[in-house]
Amino acid sequence: MEASYRRSSLWQTAFPDSASDHVAQRKRIIEAHERFRERVALLLQQIQKELPNLTLHDITHVDALWEVASEIAGPDYPLNPAEALVLGGAFLLHDAAHCRAAYPGGLDELKKLDEWRDAAARRGLAPEGLLPGSDEFQGVLFDTLRALHPKQAKELVFAKWKDSDGTEASLFPDDELRNAYGDLIGQIAESHWFHPHQLESFGKTVRAAPTCLAPANWTIDPLKLAILLRVADACHLDARRAPRFLMLLNRPEGVSAIHWQFQSKLHQIHCDKEREELRITGSPFKISQQAAWWQAYDAACLADKELSASDALLRDFRGQRLAAKEIAGSRSPESFARFVATDGWYPIDSSLRISNIQSVVERFGGEKLYGDKPWLALRELIQNARDAIHAARSLGYLNNNEGEIEVCVEDTDGGHWLHITDNGIGMSRYVLTEVLLDFGHSLWRSDEIKSEWSGLASSDFEAVGQFGIGFFSVFMLSDQVRVCTKRCEAKDDENDNGWLLEFNSGTRSRPLLRAPNKSEKLKKSGTCVSVFLTPEKKEKLGIKESVPWGKDGILTIDQTVAHLSPAIDIDIVIKEQGSRKIAVKANDWKKLPTLELMRRLYPFSYADDNMKRHHSWLKLTDAKDKTNEVIGRCAVIEKYRSKSALGVTKGIFAGYIDGITGIIQSAPQKDLSRQSAIPKIEKLYLQRWAEQQKNELLNNGGLNLALSAALAEYGASTHNLIVGTLGGNPVTQKQLQDYLLNTKEFVIHQGEVTYEGDDDVRESEFKSFSAEEYLFESNHSYLRSSSWTEEIISGEPESMLWSIKTGYISALIYAWGNQDNWDEDTETVIVGHVDGTEILRSCSIFNRIENDE
Repeated sequence: MEASYRRSSLWQTAFPDSASDHVAQRKRIIEAHERFRERVALLLQQIQKELPNLTLHDITHVDALWEVASEIAGPDYPLNPAEALVLGGAFLLHDAAHCRAAYPGGLDELKKLDEWRDAAARRGLAPEGLLPGSDEFQGVLFDTLRALHPKQAKELVFAKWKDSDGTEASLFPDDELRNAYGDLIGQIAESHWFHPHQLESFGKTVRAAPTCLAPANWTIDPLKLAILLRVADACHLDARRAPRFLMLLNRPEGVSAIHWQFQSKLHQIHCDKEREELRITGSPFKISQQAAWWQAYDAACLADKELSASDALLRDFRGQRLAAKEIAGSRSPESFARFVATDGWYPIDSSLRISNIQSVVERFGGEKLYGDKPWLALRELIQNARDAIHAARSLGYLNNNEGEIEVCVEDTDGGHWLHITDNGIGMSRYVLTEVLLDFGHSLWRSDEIKSEWSGLASSDFEAVGQFGIGFFSVFMLSDQVRVCTKRCEAKDDENDNGWLLEFNSGTRSRPLLRAPNKSEKLKKSGTCVSVFLTPEKKEKLGIKESVPWGKDGILTIDQTVAHLSPAIDIDIVIKEQGSRKIAVKANDWKKLPTLELMRRLYPFSYADDNMKRHHSWLKLTDAKDKTNEVIGRCAVIEKYRSKSALGVTKGIFAGYIDGITGIIQSAPQKDLSRQSAIPKIEKLYLQRWAEQQKNELLNNGGLNLALSAALAEYGASTHNLIVGTLGGNPVTQKQLQDYLLNTKEFVIHQGEVTYEGDDDVRESEFKSFSAEEYLFESNHSYLRSSSWTEEIISGEPESMLWSIKTGYISALIYAWGNQDNWDEDTETVIVGHVDGTEILRSCSIFNRIENDE
């Protein structure tokens, strides 16, 4: 029985029964293709055995591509015998690597690849601990094969398998034709996974016939063949890919089940040549099958995009255009339902969508998100540069101590150009135009990272960027923006000089993509983002610092950069007026003298050398993690005094942390604007740091009521802390214990006694308040009620008891015993006097119960 693909119009065009020229050459090509097909068919059988949840990728799918491509192309589409061989070979190999048998080294070969480790890492699994046959193993195998199959398709033509006696065999047995066309077959097979623009390189070449086919000289148009493969694969959605009975046998689950269900209900495609549209039809979908219907609609929309992009390429390169240029009904769910009907429900597209992208970017990508703080845009650019360098380090393009970020201010007529340059990983054209400009799309957390940089997911790389919106902050600085980039390793279809993306009107008009000229191109791989600043914008780029004493100040560019990246592990160089100086040396924050570090964080507040002015704020001690690595240099501070600590994520400013000063690593951001931070420290190590701070203050005589309350909140033991005042005098926990041992009544006022409106004295007189000797005033008034201690990494010890209250309760228990030994009541009592006038307040009264024995 004749194979179905031989009846397709494309095959018949290449091998018409009436052909009388070059008969021997035609026969050789047909026989070569048939033998090629027989061997690949055996390989394709392994896919269903290994990945049963995947819809059919066997020889029936390959043969059907001839029919689908013929329907799309139309009956008169030109195809010569050599093109038929290459197209048929690409059909055969494009999905053939979806099984381990496609790799001559088998599973052992796969396990050595970055893609295997990446797949395990994305699922949170250890690659070496996967048990063959387990769900975890199958998941990693699927992800690996899915990521590798386009690239491996390119290699399969020349792959060789050996038997035990060393005999070799390949999929394409005809040596001469394989040598002549194998590379092209592989390239086209791989290209079905490319972004459409990457096919442009095929339009620049034409392949002549090899001498083994002489005198026939059938030339090959690679672009035409690559497009036929793409559109046929995208549009082959019918039940042949998901036979209903096989679906019942396999019982696929999850997303795979939806794919099987929708394809099992679709019919063969049909091209309406007058309307130049391809029609997808199928059996009605019931209410219980609505998820499958929507999947069918999404697949139709994807196919429509492929047809549109392919038509544009053929038009641009003056190729023979296809008969079908769009998918009928794909413009709306309601229209699609006319061809693929629903039963008992109506497909209304109420999914989340953005109709005005420009408005969203303008509203939420600049000042509306970051506020009137242009320097936050500079932080985002430095952060992106940091991520690019770390990606290059993780992939081995840079050593761990290499990489540099340069911030350059170039003075020009009417303003200044700000250039932020890194020598990191760089961007391909696809990432530059499709990912960078996709608001909310982060490359580091997307599936595209697999095809762009295999091995990165399983490396130690961690990006600071999370939300995919940081780049758009540049438009709060200027409408004139240029992005020049050069990838570490240029893609096959891209130029070695990289790309330049130019905005001249912000987000209001389309940017210009071009190759950089000689003066613009980067000498090394990396990225340079250039932003034009008016004098006013340049002035606002500096952070404004409010100073507790003296005049407020505006930080210079180098001071601003240092404040924004105070603990980065990459050298940051400032270039201004032709001179270069280092603003931040990689990892120098751990060793900088205290005053120098604080000047980096707050240049104006710490401009002088008057240590008395800074008091305890400069008694920084190291905060460490469980590996004994320094993760912060901090000091406890009094309420409403000094500067809050800088929280940094991967060395980049993340936000301010109240209650402490200095610098400390912080957890990844939760808020989009990233202006607050939570220290990334476990409770045990926060407690150890607080104990160090307590000892430092005790040794230097700097401990007071406010600092004691703060230290208790961070987990320091209350022993030796000042837990309150007794009769107006500060007392430690030990002193309070000694007092309680010799008294039977304990009067506590929660917090300091302050003026109240119904007191019989004036507020101005209250400064002479004198407390009763028996009155204990707790430290509660010094608590900051900051919540970050409850948000830090969980673990021992239990932090709910971290409070100065623990100190005086512990003293009470030490002196009087447990709660059975006293009574507690609330009464209004005399707490003190103001110039002889009694002051009354509600207090807690503890009375010791006498033991009759």
